[in-house]
Amino acid sequence: MVVDANLLESSSTTSTISPTATRHPDLWFRDGNIVLATHTLLFRVHKSILSMHSSVFRDMFELAGIESCVVGDGGEKDAMGRTTEHEMHDGVPLVSLPSDEGVDVEELLLAVYDRFFYNVDSKDDQPLDTILALLRLSTKYDFDGIRKEVISHIAQYYPTHLDNFEAIDGDDEYLFRRRRRDVHLPLLRAAVASGVDELFPSLYYACAAQHTLAQILDAFSSSSTNDPALRRLLEGREQLSKAIHIVMGIYVEASEHCLLAHKSDDPSLSLAGVFVANAFATHNLRAISGRMLEMDWDLGDRVCDACLEGVMQRVDGERRKVWEEVPVFFGLQRWDVVRNTLECDNSVTVGEHVRRSSRKPEIEQIHEGEGKGLTITTSGLNWTSTFWTYLRMQRSTRTTFLATLSTDAKTGDQRWTR
Repeated sequence: MVVDANLLESSSTTSTISPTATRHPDLWFRDGNIVLATHTLLFRVHKSILSMHSSVFRDMFELAGIESCVVGDGGEKDAMGRTTEHEMHDGVPLVSLPSDEGVDVEELLLAVYDRFFYNVDSKDDQPLDTILALLRLSTKYDFDGIRKEVISHIAQYYPTHLDNFEAIDGDDEYLFRRRRRDVHLPLLRAAVASGVDELFPSLYYACAAQHTLAQILDAFSSSSTNDPALRRLLEGREQLSKAIHIVMGIYVEASEHCLLAHKSDDPSLSLAGVFVANAFATHNLRAISGRMLEMDWDLGDRVCDACLEGVMQRVDGERRKVWEEVPVFFGLQRWDVVRNTLECDNSVTVGEHVRRSSRKPEIEQIHEGEGKGLTITTSGLNWTSTFWTYLRMQRSTRTTFLATLSTDAKTGDQRWTR
């Protein structure tokens, strides 16, 4: 991997530590061999662990010559005995991260070192700030395993099917320790910055459906009016509004047909036109669901009991058609493409993890059974270290390990059985 020049500018090995920076109480390891410095916090951690999880840190260490540096009486020297210019702190090389907040780096490192810190299965109990920090920094520094976990976590709360989305999208629901509606816009900004917004048409929809134009513009106040994400959101919001108008037009047409046919039999039926106009003033598909229209007595009075169920079913059918077009409204790939991408991105195989973490892959064959076992055939590669890499990379999905390792007498294959 080639490290982006802008990234190298934001991560320097020749910067002075801020006088206000303090050692992190938990992420300062005596056996650590690299110090990461932000304006507020210092972290003494391990190059090998960072390199295993992050291709950017691995390449950064190599390009800066840190990987081969030794410290002796004459100062820091490289493997050829030449004096280097790397700043030292507490006897080890220092890497400054001037553009990153200390608390954000703290949460990224805790996700690496503490398997209980970030758990995808912890429902919505993770703070929003943690989710945003992990998404931004895992993308910036290519902590690929963490990045995929965060994307998978977000996808749980922004599903691609309308019924699933509306089942968890109530006005009084909480997500990431905030009211759900207060999460949408900051999460979209982070998704855009991390280049994963195209995986979440439902997040664009949530922003458009539940926020006013003023709220959207305030959220993007630091952006140019030509910001592609802002334009995408506003244009999609307009398309969504037009589609909802069409659905409501179908409702008005069907209800007027009922009025003309049955008003003489049911004097309680009324046009109630002003309330129909109010129903058009929404970008939220939930507001025009059949049951929501039925519960609104003003709109319900437009349809007799005999016609009500048929009209509601027709409205719901049209509403679902609109949902299928939501990705298109926002200039994104259709739902089936999004679903396939999410499934592929978050179904990382053992082989992919081992290939990514091994400098010289010597693995001939890897088989993982569906919850039954793991077989790794190797050539000159220590099986235990390979398996440890696998466990490290899969830490969030397996919290208890009860296993038996056996070797096939004929083939020499080693199998771990859960």
